[in-house]
Amino acid sequence: MGIGTSSVLTFDDAIKRWSDEELQQLKKAFYHFSRNQEYLDKITFNTEVLGSNVPSGIADRIFYVMSNDSGYLSYNDFITGLVIFLKGTSDEKTKFAFSIYDIRRDGYIFKEDMVSIMKEDLILSENKTLEATFEECYSNLGAEETFSLEDLKNWAIKNNSQTCLTMWIFEDTSVHLSRLKDLPAAP
Repeated sequence: MGIGTSSVLTFDDAIKRWSDEELQQLKKAFYHFSRNQEYLDKITFNTEVLGSNVPSGIADRIFYVMSNDSGYLSYNDFITGLVIFLKGTSDEKTKFAFSIYDIRRDGYIFKEDMVSIMKEDLILSENKTLEATFEECYSNLGAEETFSLEDLKNWAIKNNSQTCLTMWIFEDTSVHLSRLKDLPAAP
């Protein structure tokens, strides 16, 4: 079984990282996006929460990790996942990223799964082609066919500016939720 958000951080611990005002904003946003339902679907989450800048394959994996593969996102899953995503420690973010790459949810990342996600996630520098950037990251994977969480940590350190996921792990992504104040009440 792979690592879902609940094994990275509990809901009770997650809510402690939000202020009362932020929790109110998040609750308002959740029920706005879910149209006052108890769950948020993948399409709405991907378009309304993540937005169009996240490649669709990665957005889908983020949704499935946050929802623990259930196909829908509860309020608790939403709050816990966003804490990891926006206010998580490097270790929590690495575990979350591991879950994104662990497509088979068996506690290992298969090289072919990592490669398929990396193709959507690479950041190109001005003087490198997609192929050259991919080969550089791919060569750092080594010869093994599967990778552990520790292998991912080591790989992410070597490639911390090559993919969006590795940059996210090492950047301070603390955010303010002021944009959510302007949301209308859910229908």
